[in-house]
Amino acid sequence: MRVVELRVSRAAFADALSSMRSWLDHNDRPLVYFETQIDGDAIRVKVRFEDDRQGETFAQAFGGVAACPLLHYTPDRLR
Repeated sequence: MRVVELRVSRAAFADALSSMRSWLDHNDRPLVYFETQIDGDAIRVKVRFEDDRQGETFAQAFGGVAACPLLHYTPDRLR
């Protein structure tokens, strides 16, 4: 499992999410989990991939880095 962290400016957030969605659509729509957190003038985005290789490729595409696991994720929240 790979968690990727990105920092996106608030002004660019909508466009960044659109780009991420497009990337996911073109990469077989892998199952991912998102978490966001406001960080000053930016938004910190954590994306968890079940497949490490897809996470690494996503990180390269969006300038992300490997991160700690999602803070608020629990399997019960997906039901």
